[in-house]
Amino acid sequence: MAQSPQPVFSLWFRVAVAALFFASGASGLMYETAWSRLFQDLFGHGVHTNAAVLAAFMAGLGLGAAVGGRWADRIARPLVVYAVLEIGIVAVVWTSPWQVAWADRLFPAAAQAHGESLGGGLVRWLVAFALVAVPTSLMGATLPVLSRALARSNADIGRAFGTLYGANTLGAVAGVVAAGFWLIRVVGVTATLRIGCAVGVVAAAAALALHMTGRAMRPVETPRTTVAGPWKRRLPVALGLVVFGSGFSVLAYEIAWIRSLVFVLDSNVLSFATVLGTLLFAMGLGSILLPLVVRDRTNHLDALGWVQLCLGVTGAATVLALANLGRVEQAVADVTGIAEPLGSLAGRAALTAVMLTVPGLCMGAALPAATGAIRNLHRSGRRIGVLYGITTAGNIAGSLSAGYLLVPALGATRTVLGLAVLNIGLGVLMLVWTGRVGRRALIAVAAAAALVVVLIGAFAAPGATVEMAVQRTPHSRLVSMREGLRGTVTISEVPPMPVMAANARRPPLAPVAFGYRMIAVDGVDVAGTAPDLRTTQRMQAHVPLLLHGEPRRVLQVGFGTGETTREALRHAPEVMAVAEINPDVIMESRRWFPEFASDGYRPIFTDARNFIRTTDRVYDVILNDSTYPGISGSSLLYSATHFANCRRRLAPDGVISTWLPIDLPPESLRIILASFAEVFPSCSLWLPTNCWNKHAVLVGSMAPLGDPVARLAASDWPDEVVASLAELGYDDPELFASMLVLDARDIEALAAGSVLNSDDHPVLEYPARGVEVAGEVYWEESLRLILERMGPPGPPTVTGNPSAAVRRILPGMKALLDGQPDLALILYRRAQRDAPAHPGPRRLIGDIRTFRAQRALDDGYRAMKADGTPVAAFERAADLAPESALARWEAGRALFEVARFSASIDHLRAAHDLSDGAFPEALLMLGDALRLTERPAEAEAAYREHLETGEETVELMVALAEALIVQGDLEGGTALIERALERQPGFDAAEALLSTIDAVGPAASSEAD
Repeated sequence: MAQSPQPVFSLWFRVAVAALFFASGASGLMYETAWSRLFQDLFGHGVHTNAAVLAAFMAGLGLGAAVGGRWADRIARPLVVYAVLEIGIVAVVWTSPWQVAWADRLFPAAAQAHGESLGGGLVRWLVAFALVAVPTSLMGATLPVLSRALARSNADIGRAFGTLYGANTLGAVAGVVAAGFWLIRVVGVTATLRIGCAVGVVAAAAALALHMTGRAMRPVETPRTTVAGPWKRRLPVALGLVVFGSGFSVLAYEIAWIRSLVFVLDSNVLSFATVLGTLLFAMGLGSILLPLVVRDRTNHLDALGWVQLCLGVTGAATVLALANLGRVEQAVADVTGIAEPLGSLAGRAALTAVMLTVPGLCMGAALPAATGAIRNLHRSGRRIGVLYGITTAGNIAGSLSAGYLLVPALGATRTVLGLAVLNIGLGVLMLVWTGRVGRRALIAVAAAAALVVVLIGAFAAPGATVEMAVQRTPHSRLVSMREGLRGTVTISEVPPMPVMAANARRPPLAPVAFGYRMIAVDGVDVAGTAPDLRTTQRMQAHVPLLLHGEPRRVLQVGFGTGETTREALRHAPEVMAVAEINPDVIMESRRWFPEFASDGYRPIFTDARNFIRTTDRVYDVILNDSTYPGISGSSLLYSATHFANCRRRLAPDGVISTWLPIDLPPESLRIILASFAEVFPSCSLWLPTNCWNKHAVLVGSMAPLGDPVARLAASDWPDEVVASLAELGYDDPELFASMLVLDARDIEALAAGSVLNSDDHPVLEYPARGVEVAGEVYWEESLRLILERMGPPGPPTVTGNPSAAVRRILPGMKALLDGQPDLALILYRRAQRDAPAHPGPRRLIGDIRTFRAQRALDDGYRAMKADGTPVAAFERAADLAPESALARWEAGRALFEVARFSASIDHLRAAHDLSDGAFPEALLMLGDALRLTERPAEAEAAYREHLETGEETVELMVALAEALIVQGDLEGGTALIERALERQPGFDAAEALLSTIDAVGPAASSEAD
């Protein structure tokens, strides 16, 4: 039957409709971004919440697409219906904050009852779905409705769908970038939601205007013909499996890639937005390009198979790129001219684009290719809805499976390889089903693709994740990695400097030159054994607990290595609760930091912020031990909203402390101080200066604490607390109080005029400058800011003037950050005169001298290679670091080799003692030096000590024999020489010494007569 001619849509009309859906995508991602922040307040931060919200969001889209598709083919005015849908979305979204507030009052009991259990996850998912089901269902219905508006014929279906799906995805990129990078930072969460609503209203109004101007170009009824094709009544099983599997892989890949890239892109908001934006942009571009590249719709299903094969190979190739990240980074730098790609937002975007663009193009092309199965225009809306619903169901399954099962069980890189195998299988299935590719050719292509994945898995996958961790901390060695449900926990070791590597024993609070161990979550260091971290981990407990005086109920946020918990338990509280979101942190801490293990605390595995907000328990002290602000999930632990929730959980005389790094930009530091002081006007900043330290403790209370020295002196410190503080050098109340560098008035003056960080306006989530949330440049600036606000030192006391010493130590640290170590040494020595008992100056001077000793050692080794004389350099190294076994050994050996035997003795003895025998030749050389300086008894002792653990060589026998002979023990000397000659007949030194004995023997006898 002949069809009536159809009017053709003009290009501007298609572009206008695509622009509408671009706006829908932008507003939709603004909604989702804002909802994720609102739901954090309701459910807490973590993968459970994120997965629940994302799954609920996708479920609503799929439901809306399926239902909307059933009605789309009957709609005569699709643009009007689209406008109505957009207005409905706006009406519901506008009330989202009130809906969340209502749910917040309704469900805290459920949160307390279920916590982080499976039941709690189900409750959260149901609540999230109830809150987003209506608007997301309306969003999902817009795609089949607008697709029906653009499709004029069977041939138009793929192009219309690809254009709209691509435009919507590109709009989502714009929404992510606008909300994630700018709007929430500038105007806040609620205002971002409102702006998204405004975009939706504009899209609805534009759709009505377009409908009115484009009447003549509305789709007209065409005869209902039966079109031959693969999808007549029911969706073919093979197509359904491929579409579902493709949707499954999209979000599963996204989660695995983010978990891998977090080591190098940092766990902050901008980095996540960069990954998501890059991937969405590539997917949107792929959606648009597929129908343009494959114009014949009869080839679209074949294209779906080839796209899946390509996705499998290029997805696996991302593992290869991650395993060779250094080379990829260098290539990006060469092409873009960006010197350090990981140090700038543009560089990170370029690096992400290199790895994810091609897989993203394949992902975006999959669903438009699947529309090749739709051959009947009159059922196109319904079938587009079905395809979109199936791929959305796959998205949900992929998100939940990757987050809850695959990554925790297999790890991120193996998950990517598994998904690559899945895509290859889906591609083969599709091409077999279409039957248009020869069997031999298909087998060859599939085998080649599988071989690529196998080779990458065998050679690149084992090193990919390790390479990520190494890129994160290139100066350390990865010793353990655990990829769990809540994140990737890594343990790394920073090796000792060579100058200290040979020392056998570590001091109680070992300097960084001795090496240290770190625990990190998703690439962010949270605790460790470096001296500054150990000081902070202890003071995080001791400062607030000693200021309180009688802490009975204590809550700690974050576990770290467990040292803060152990120190808090020394104060014998009745209740010690630890809220830790990641159980693997406690498990790995017990394994790798057994020295800090303790019992008597109750772990609460949940989001601490949400626990504090919903619990009805009251505590005497809350230890808010967060990670760096600007890191995902941590910034809200520095918000005025969270501090207000903590205040409600404190007893009337309660005290709160929060860890505060000083190497933040001054802008960020002032924001935190202002947000804290807004809730706790009685506040103070405590900064230990017993070592090179950038960690402070911010303390607040509802009631003034009074004079800190008097308050500390009045309390009875437990013996275990005194012993612990003695290792830090702060076991005296006056020395302890010297850590207070800013009081409430100082903080008020410093924070004046700063904005507040709140849940609705989370300004701290965004790095103040560039992409780095902390650094030495910021540390110097913040130190200068603190020094400008510090009051004058107090009067001298019996221990000197510790507060005056601190006011020299801090400028000394600043001088060292400025590259002026000589000035730092002058200031540290003056601080030592101000307060001889203060622990800081001696250790800080020792650190500088150790680093200089290492340089002196290096100078000595260079002199040796150049056939020069290393004696002066090695002597300088030993003088700068007399506690270094290596420096003493090299100095002693060099002096011995130039026949300065007396000068070598002390160095050789110290090298042996400090290394606990690591230099066995040191004892031999020491014995020789003592013998040659006519100290035979001491030489004998050195030789015999060596014999207890070392080999009895012929040379040693002769040297010991000579020492005995000089002391008059001819019999013992002779016996040793004879044994030496039995072992090595004709040994010259033994023969000569024996001749000497023979000559001396008669003379000695005659003298005796």
